[in-house]
Amino acid sequence: MKDLPGTLTEVNALRDGVFTSVGYDERVQRKASESEIKQLSASGKLKEYSIVHLACHGYFDKNKAENSSVLFSEVSGRLTGISREDGYLTIPETALLNLDADMVCLSACNTGKGDVRKGDGMVGLPRAFMVAGAKRVGVSLWSIDDEATAEFMTRMYRKVEKEGKSYSQAYREVKAEFRADAKWGHPYYWAAFVLYE
Repeated sequence: MKDLPGTLTEVNALRDGVFTSVGYDERVQRKASESEIKQLSASGKLKEYSIVHLACHGYFDKNKAENSSVLFSEVSGRLTGISREDGYLTIPETALLNLDADMVCLSACNTGKGDVRKGDGMVGLPRAFMVAGAKRVGVSLWSIDDEATAEFMTRMYRKVEKEGKSYSQAYREVKAEFRADAKWGHPYYWAAFVLYE
């Protein structure tokens, strides 16, 4: 997987321009690991976060949906010998997290895809995060543009945190803004973002 420079831009914009008056904690690059999120979950600290925002790669396995994952730093190979995890937070692993988040935002490609199973319904990351305790999950339905995603997420959170809008209202308004923007007007840049409540 190649590096996503827009994710660091996105995290910095959220820290410096949106979440300035609330408690904010971030894990970036080497500290953004599967091992770290599992440790936060096991200790109960992950449950304290009202927003969990994951700006990273996403992976959808069309042959075995259970392997679909959010990808963390271990995948880069830079944490060899430091972490026992593989960096792929799969659907079964996600469902075991200890969350109580108002919002989990998966700012990553293909995180909204799933597989419909007879008797089980949809098997996918949105459902897994809700089983883990998230009230809302923001996902994407296809591979998304790095720069557009950073802009979309920053605008969306500003509307929620600064203007008091609901997440669903913020999503609708940012999509409308993108549609009207010459740079971001094509559906590729905004239509992939979906909110599950």
